[in-house]
Amino acid sequence: DCVPCFESKNTYYLSVGPKARGTPVATKFNVNGRVIIPVAVLELVRKYCNGARRLIRANKADEYCKDLVFLNRGGKAYARKGKDQSSSVNVQIFRMKAAALQSGIDILDFKFHAARATFASEIAVLGLVKLGAKNLPAIVSWVQKLLMHKSEKTSLAYISFVKQQAVIDSFDLDFDCSEAEVEGLIV
Repeated sequence: DCVPCFESKNTYYLSVGPKARGTPVATKFNVNGRVIIPVAVLELVRKYCNGARRLIRANKADEYCKDLVFLNRGGKAYARKGKDQSSSVNVQIFRMKAAALQSGIDILDFKFHAARATFASEIAVLGLVKLGAKNLPAIVSWVQKLLMHKSEKTSLAYISFVKQQAVIDSFDLDFDCSEAEVEGLIV
């Protein structure tokens, strides 16, 4: 279930959660909602759905898995019902870390939830830069909607973090000087 995002012509909303039409997507605490997906990514997923790689995997799948978009090589779901861990996802994350390291990028400490937090923080920064602090309620609401937070308080924590980081960054710029400059101030 994918519908155009009325806020942006370049994104769609993808329904997730146990009540999503079509193939439900598992969410933390079984929350139902919508996530944004860029048009370009949506087109890649649609192309993948009809591609040979996925169709071969779907042919191997048990009946209850055939409609899932992402299957492992054996036709199994990436996440098993009733389990929070997925060996297939872990293997993919390991491969991603190895490829990044080979390219000179160190993401060995990468954690999925940290990526989610970074996304929320970046959305908060974008909102504050584009709309300003006077539109804080709208920014908090947008973060809450995109991350499907039940509580506005959870979303507000990202805004507070971003504002605190801006103060720290400003402080760092004010005191950015070399050791020689500091020694020159000492009489």
